[in-house]
Amino acid sequence: MSDLTSDISRNKRNSNIEILRILSMLFIIAHHYAVHGFDLSAGSFTVNEVTLQILSLGGKIGVNVFVFITGYFMINSRFDAKKLLKLILATTFYSLMIVSIAGILGLPGFSIYELFKSFLPVIFSAYWFATTYLFLYLLSPFLNKFIRSMDKFSLMKLILIVTTIWCVLPSVTGLAPEFSNLGWFITLYLIAGFLRLYPMAIFSKSKLNVILSLCSFGLIILNIIIFDLISVRIFSHISDIGHFGAMNNLLILFCSITLFFGFLNARATYNSYINRIAQSTFGVYLIHDNNLLRPLLWEDIFRTRTFLHSDILILHAVFAIISVFLVCTLIDQIRIVCFEKPLFTIINRKIDSRNASLSNVDIPQ
Repeated sequence: MSDLTSDISRNKRNSNIEILRILSMLFIIAHHYAVHGFDLSAGSFTVNEVTLQILSLGGKIGVNVFVFITGYFMINSRFDAKKLLKLILATTFYSLMIVSIAGILGLPGFSIYELFKSFLPVIFSAYWFATTYLFLYLLSPFLNKFIRSMDKFSLMKLILIVTTIWCVLPSVTGLAPEFSNLGWFITLYLIAGFLRLYPMAIFSKSKLNVILSLCSFGLIILNIIIFDLISVRIFSHISDIGHFGAMNNLLILFCSITLFFGFLNARATYNSYINRIAQSTFGVYLIHDNNLLRPLLWEDIFRTRTFLHSDILILHAVFAIISVFLVCTLIDQIRIVCFEKPLFTIINRKIDSRNASLSNVDIPQ
């Protein structure tokens, strides 16, 4: 969820990738709407329950896409300490802000320990994605050197091994031996870096990749429906879709990669408004998926459970997802303008001043 994307020119980011980031965040909100707003492990086979299962698939695709974007563009980029600092400060800002509001309002889940953890949200993994992503970013310079040190076929063999262990076998058996989020992020980084260094013809056409992404997503939905029907007939409840909706599922991986290349290879565009909105996707995640805010958001504000058997569930879902995205984007834009930009203006001035003073130092001959 960082701002590492391709450029149309040196200073202008390709808005196609920024649109993809926005779309991926909407997918993630849809996932949270379904899994945090409803109990998908019980019930009968209904249109609404299948709809919620489909919505829940989006989150894992969105996560894969964000990490893939990073790996694809970071392989040819330098590590930027200021970008890392921005991510850490944003995570800390929202962690502190939300826990403080929870304490003032007396929201369930608030405690002195939660307040203590909010000062170090990355270390205490207040947000699993933020912690894992930041660790990946720290590792990126070393991963780049590692990837570039290997020849094409050795790298292919490594990727084949790790994807077989953490993707193919779990997709077939449902088991994930020694699986970890960081390990999976590194795997995605390796795949993305490889495809940047050694492009493949199948991923070069935008329309073909969009079609492949839609087809793979359709296969996932078909599998879910089939297993729902089987489970209802035999066990009287809908199936657990964790197997099909896991971010390391083979179809989810293929859907994520082809979706990325579908947007990447479309005709490049630039729109400053889209890019500015996309700048806040990480903030949107930090706000709406805070563990103290979740019950308030889904149970009290949107009252999701009351719509499980409603005829307007889809309309409610669309309204809730878009509303969360827009409100959180507005909040994060205020944070950027009022806090982040002034702070980094000062930081940049100090760096420039230090560099200028160092350049004026006489070096003994």
